[in-house]
This record gives sequence, structure tokens and C-alpha cells, in this order.
Amino acid sequence: MRAENCTRARSHLANLESGQRLARVNDKGEREFLDDKTRADEARRAREIIASDCR
Repeated sequence: MRAENCTRARSHLANLESGQRLARVNDKGEREFLDDKTRADEARRAREIIASDCR
């Protein structure tokens, strides 16, 4: 399970750091793009998962 979380977090972080515009679907089913703050928050969470699960 930890190895899977590690792989997923590394992939997500790579996507966040790629510079591509990323979007997700909100509660209303609408597509919304990640702003810089959201992208930074997501990257921070991914790094925390990597630190705890990628050993």
C-alpha cells in the first residue's frame, strides 16, 4: 500500500511541477483549473506523502 501511495504521489508531483495547466472537476461537475496557490498546496501534500511512504 505504501509503495502504491509513493508511486502515485511521485507521479502527481511530477505533473504539478511540469508547468502544464491542470484541471479538476468541482462539486457542480464543472472543470476548474488549478491556480498557483492550489498547485503549491497540492505539491506540498505530495511531498509529505513522498517523505512518509517512499522509504
